[in-house]
Amino acid sequence: MKSESSQLAEGVSHLGGAGNGISAEAIVQELRSQIIAGTLSPGAQLPTRVQLQERFGTTNVTVQRALDRLIREEFVYANGRRGTYVAEAPPHLSRYALVFPSRPSVAHEWRRFWTALSHEAMALEQNEEVARQLPLYHGINEHLEGEDYARLQAEVLTHRVAGLIFAALPHRLIDTPLLREPQMPRVAIVSGEFSGVPTMRLDLRAFCRRACEHLAARGCRRVALILPSSLSADAHEIWLEAMGEHGLTTRPYWTQHIHLAAPEAAKNCTHLLMNPDQRERPDALIISDDNLVEHAMAGLIAAGVQVPRHLSIVAHCNFPWPTQSILPATRLGFDARQLLQACLDSIDAQRRGETVASQTLIEPVFENELAASSRPLNRREIPLARPEMAGLAA
Repeated sequence: MKSESSQLAEGVSHLGGAGNGISAEAIVQELRSQIIAGTLSPGAQLPTRVQLQERFGTTNVTVQRALDRLIREEFVYANGRRGTYVAEAPPHLSRYALVFPSRPSVAHEWRRFWTALSHEAMALEQNEEVARQLPLYHGINEHLEGEDYARLQAEVLTHRVAGLIFAALPHRLIDTPLLREPQMPRVAIVSGEFSGVPTMRLDLRAFCRRACEHLAARGCRRVALILPSSLSADAHEIWLEAMGEHGLTTRPYWTQHIHLAAPEAAKNCTHLLMNPDQRERPDALIISDDNLVEHAMAGLIAAGVQVPRHLSIVAHCNFPWPTQSILPATRLGFDARQLLQACLDSIDAQRRGETVASQTLIEPVFENELAASSRPLNRREIPLARPEMAGLAA
């Protein structure tokens, strides 16, 4: 039976022969493609430098330059006189790019959900049981400029990533290699659907239902809502439906939509909602985005509201990174740690050539349900049509 290095030597013989030297870049591309295809598996030994020199019909200097490049790209490593070997965790199997449309330094665009994902990515990298990297790329949007975009595009084109995790809808990247490069696993965390890319969808309907169920169980009847203005018109109907199912009432003016670029407006809204001069006030408040929690709480304090005596609160949270709350509140939200793990599982399945769900609904959890960090992710897969970019050859 032929060794992997012998198979490779025969497979690359068409690229060069005696007297027909080729460039280091061509050697890099050929060796890299053999590693990505699995012809050379992790831990396999590459042909010797002399063998590569003969097969490619080039010089020792050119071969060395190619191997140095592959070492820098982390596809191979040199083991002294014993030779050069494929890395045990080459980047196309171990690097998962986490892609954000904005930057943490742009406060009016950055979201706390993305901060939670960033923290969890760093925590997963420190897990010594699995050799995994989760580099972060910021400002990846329609402008297609900046160091992060250039670096990510280069790594996608050379398959130095196992897959792409989009932290938001990537619709502005449709005509870029990030969405067009073949054989590149992808997953997007979105509030709706996105054609051609498997999605992790945070289940708003379940969030509404569970929040209302909790408040009804506490004896509440009149509910006010603090919502981000980015929610669709259908979202308000979902809230009304959930309240109706649990015997709760509301008023049109008890629903306030706050732009996340100006979260401080939530303070004035809650102050007005709970002003003691109001003839009828809510006895429950739902804050559906953690970017609004602190300011909404400040408005309640300004109105002199006693919590939970006068008001019960359900506040959104991206676990396990809760927003500071100066008033008692029941936290309900999504587990960023296990959501990120679900994204990694989807990418791994795509790379193995498995059919994955077009959409996976991630269901919300209460804080007291996360006592065990190892609890299984609460998710429901929707097996729609197989995405055109989901199935990949191993």
